[in-house]
Amino acid sequence: MNTEIDLLKTIIRNSNNNICLRSPIEMEQVCAWEKKYGVKLPEDYFTFLTEIGDGGTIVPITPDCDKLVSFKTYEQDGYSFAGIKKPFTLEKSWMPDWGDTIENAPDNEDKLEKLMAKRWTMIRHDGNLTLAEDKTDNFQRWFLVVTGPCRGEVWLESEFGVLRFPNCTFSKWLQLHLEGKWEDYAEERAVQEQKERERHTTPQERCLELLNKNKYCPKPVATMDEVRAFEAQHGIVLPEDYIEFVTTVANGSRPARSYSHKLYTMQEAGSLGNLDKPFFFQTMKQFREAVIRQYGKYPSYDAMIRLRWNILEPYLDPRTPSEDSLWVPPMLERMNGCLPLRLSTRSQDRTTAFLILNGEFRGQIWGANLRNGIQAYIKHRLANGDKVNVMNYLERCEVCAFGA
Repeated sequence: MNTEIDLLKTIIRNSNNNICLRSPIEMEQVCAWEKKYGVKLPEDYFTFLTEIGDGGTIVPITPDCDKLVSFKTYEQDGYSFAGIKKPFTLEKSWMPDWGDTIENAPDNEDKLEKLMAKRWTMIRHDGNLTLAEDKTDNFQRWFLVVTGPCRGEVWLESEFGVLRFPNCTFSKWLQLHLEGKWEDYAEERAVQEQKERERHTTPQERCLELLNKNKYCPKPVATMDEVRAFEAQHGIVLPEDYIEFVTTVANGSRPARSYSHKLYTMQEAGSLGNLDKPFFFQTMKQFREAVIRQYGKYPSYDAMIRLRWNILEPYLDPRTPSEDSLWVPPMLERMNGCLPLRLSTRSQDRTTAFLILNGEFRGQIWGANLRNGIQAYIKHRLANGDKVNVMNYLERCEVCAFGA
């Protein structure tokens, strides 16, 4: 006795005429299809087709989707069985827009795009059947996996990637929809998956997820020999978290199609020069004096304070930025003792996050932009209370810190 199927029958029988299914398919026809394609349908879906109904109108899954795809007219309706026998190879959610990429992918954007396209083709054609589809701008496709390690599960495809719902059978999926419980179930599952990801990923992996999610196209890491040579060249000692980032996550990023931001490589950042000279605020006392000059008093909240360029003039190097400066903002050329990290070009202000290399603020990451001057992130922390450093500041970019 299949209790899930029996429960499904009861729900459909007790519905108030808002479910209209097509007639079931003869068992012999479904068996003939299985023999033709060499695929055994999951038991509960087989039973649904042969005892309950073959597609039809159901309680709306989304405002623009209230249809179950018919198995009998599957190909006439524009779908295909061509890849049905091939294995569905994924065993976990795959969300490129959330930072997922392809393992062991080459450091070549064109080759990576081909691999990504191949993955999408597999998802849309191999080893799965479309159950329902919302083809509007908020594209969503629910599909039943019929081959591979996740056979029998219902997954969700969207423009962001594919979400797995472990052990969610066809019967369970449809029951949750018909009872109006799917959204709560899916949300709970998303929270669980996020916790699982965090539990099984290192800080380096989380950094790479954020880089890939935001289309940074990370460059290969630097070697420790390169780091030590850089330090010797500039007469400095780099903060340990910066060294960890460039040697285990990425040494900058390369331009990508439609990119609006970049990470500077260690070598690019070093071309700013004067890394060994004192940062213009060596002490908190100097900083407070500048703040009071601008605001009249020192504010009680000092996690982020903006200082205009005219207020900073007495503290900056007397150098004049070149007319064809490569830096944004050009005033970076007058800032000593700091290392540019990240350029955001999402707005006309152009914000550069930079790492302070000496003085009382060594290791802190501040911002500089064309219009507002300096954004000083004093006592800046993550939601969990950790101090912001190079290894985790991308998490702050996610919530629009550092002029993201």
